[in-house]
Amino acid sequence: MAGKRSDKRIPRYPLLLLLILLIGVLSSVVVMNQLYEALAVYESKTPGTAVNRYFERISAGDFSVIRAESGFEAKEYSPWEDFDAAVQKKFGGIGPEDLSFRRIASNEPDGRQVYAIYDGDEKRGEVRLYEGEGADGGWRVTTPLEFLPPYTVTAPACARIAVNGKILPPEDAEERQEDRFGLFAELPQDIKPPTVLTYRIEGFLSAPELTATAPEGAECAVAFDDEYTMYVTLIAAGELRETLAEIAGSAAETYAKYISGAESETKMVSYLLPDTDFYIRMRTFDHQWHYLYQLLSIESVSVKDMDYLSENCVTVGADLSSRVRRGADEFDYELSYIMSFVLQNDRWLLLDLNISR
Repeated sequence: MAGKRSDKRIPRYPLLLLLILLIGVLSSVVVMNQLYEALAVYESKTPGTAVNRYFERISAGDFSVIRAESGFEAKEYSPWEDFDAAVQKKFGGIGPEDLSFRRIASNEPDGRQVYAIYDGDEKRGEVRLYEGEGADGGWRVTTPLEFLPPYTVTAPACARIAVNGKILPPEDAEERQEDRFGLFAELPQDIKPPTVLTYRIEGFLSAPELTATAPEGAECAVAFDDEYTMYVTLIAAGELRETLAEIAGSAAETYAKYISGAESETKMVSYLLPDTDFYIRMRTFDHQWHYLYQLLSIESVSVKDMDYLSENCVTVGADLSSRVRRGADEFDYELSYIMSFVLQNDRWLLLDLNISR
């Protein structure tokens, strides 16, 4: 007797349903992956992501992209190192957990967006975002930096002025003044009048190092009107100072005696630069004054303010105290002189003398 054959079949409907379900799941996975990738791309191009990446680079000290996208032009007095330091000073030290930012309403003509940057509750500054220009395909982020005001330096032309160690060429001076005090009007043709130069230097992100160096025989005195205005005066020093002190003191005393008739013309003109207006005035001086005032003695001569204006021109101040008689009365007489000297044939000769009080 033949056995009875089993003929059980898998229902088609559940199998089809399972197949449809698997296809749906796979399709969902593909769609979700595509959606995730699209969201990731979108997220990578949002302003927020660009700002976060910008500050990650600052925190890591990676300024290659920041520099490339900054729009900053490195120049002589504002190199890239100063740019990096300025950005670090503005935004360095903000931790990821403390960083927050908020867009500021703005209507910039170039379409940029402006964001305020906060370190916790403290506003640290602002950044600017330009759409579609960044290295990451999103936004280019820049930090607006503030340059310092221009610096002004005024100094004798013979002084060497350096900015961050680099000597300023005299031809770069914005202004030149020859004999600005009017003390060297009758110089010999072979001697140039003392010149004062004024430099205007700008483009600094950080305070520069300004230094002045004096020529041999002088030293620098530096003064500031304010943080950005520097004046350099040169003062005779060393052996030159000793020489000028001796000559100027003796010339001042001789002049005081000569105008009172107590010293000879020969002695007076031995100190003078020949063929000048002052030289002629001394040769033709009217000594009638000494008939009214008799010079009894020179009590003291104090030399001061030996200003080195050039290698051939100096000014020297002198205070002189004398004892004078008029009629039966005796009294002290105080005077101050400012004298201009010129170096000629290795001798310092008196060009002019002015009474300052």
